[in-house]
Amino acid sequence: MPGQSSKLYLFLSLLILLVITLLVGEYRLLQHISDIESELDSKLERLTWLANHHERYRVMRVVPPEAREVLYPAHKTFVRGVDTPEEFQHELSRNLRVWMGLDEDLLKRDVEIQVIEREKVDSVGVIREKIEISFRGNERWLLRGFFSYPAEFNGKLPGVLCLNGHRGKATAVVGIEEDYTNGYGLALAKAGCKVLSFDWCFEGESTLVDDVGKVYSGHDSLAAYTARTGHSGLALYMENAYCAFKALKGDPMVDKERIGVTGISRGGELTTYFAALFAPELAAYYSSGAGFPFVYRRFGGGCECTFIEKIFDNYEFSDLMAAAAPMPAALQLGVQDGIWGYWDNIKQIMLTIKPIYEELGAAESFSLDIHPAKHVYDVGQAIRFFKSHLIEGQKSLRTMRRRNK
Repeated sequence: MPGQSSKLYLFLSLLILLVITLLVGEYRLLQHISDIESELDSKLERLTWLANHHERYRVMRVVPPEAREVLYPAHKTFVRGVDTPEEFQHELSRNLRVWMGLDEDLLKRDVEIQVIEREKVDSVGVIREKIEISFRGNERWLLRGFFSYPAEFNGKLPGVLCLNGHRGKATAVVGIEEDYTNGYGLALAKAGCKVLSFDWCFEGESTLVDDVGKVYSGHDSLAAYTARTGHSGLALYMENAYCAFKALKGDPMVDKERIGVTGISRGGELTTYFAALFAPELAAYYSSGAGFPFVYRRFGGGCECTFIEKIFDNYEFSDLMAAAAPMPAALQLGVQDGIWGYWDNIKQIMLTIKPIYEELGAAESFSLDIHPAKHVYDVGQAIRFFKSHLIEGQKSLRTMRRRNK
């Protein structure tokens, strides 16, 4: 039966081939499963590492405030009874200037100001001037922004410098557009201050170029600029801010003894840095949506644009505030603010800073303002602060300064 033998042989061949195919498929499937398991193990290890080192994965870990000092102690922080605020401020300011690479020669230059246009906001009785400012001879950057002040006033005005947060715009601060700042610059001008708000040199209408003429525009371009030039983002922020501060301080309408600084989010963080660096020249500061613990910054949490490893290895956020004491100061946070780390750090800040102000006889000059909203600037609370410490409280401020010299 040759035909039947052929069919049987063909059937057995197909059966063997099927078995082999199934065995090979099972082997490959098992190998694929093994590869997936290895990949998952690797990813879980990566996630565990990220959870322990990066703020954005904070949901996977818990680092209670009381454990931070044990887990990640800074090398040098303010110690009551050992450090004096004056000595600590001098040391911290010196270290920060060196570590961030601040251009000290640039800061000594005169500031050039040009008024581009002027308008009156009749609805609130405020004059708004569009301006350009820069250090004389500085060809790297030009700041554009606004002066805002009451149309009618007597005597010299207190000044307030406004520092933008992420995606912030000077046009929003002065009430031309709407955003999370709630137009606080316009409100402060209406309340009786001369306000200077500006766009950082790489944002809005301001300009930034490097030594070969390459233009940098937008927040993401800052990383490219710092990589190209070796100049830190934090130094660039402080140089911009000090240029604007000198413009405000040199204005003949402004009382140079009554100048404050304020901002929200990144602007609140930079406000606190600015106060710590230039405390002797300032009268008050108000930081909204700020207070990010440096213990998280040391492992990559927060924006890279202000990251200086040596600062986070040696200090905490509360040290910036300690260095500025007893200058009138306030932190503002919303109960619905979802920025990780802010609320965790408030207890530590209060435990550190409040006693310092009390010991210096200035307990009323430090406060924590809580509002019911999200990550926004509460204008009413800020107005009350500046009315108390700049607009109406200039006499008590000068008395406190004389007492603490």
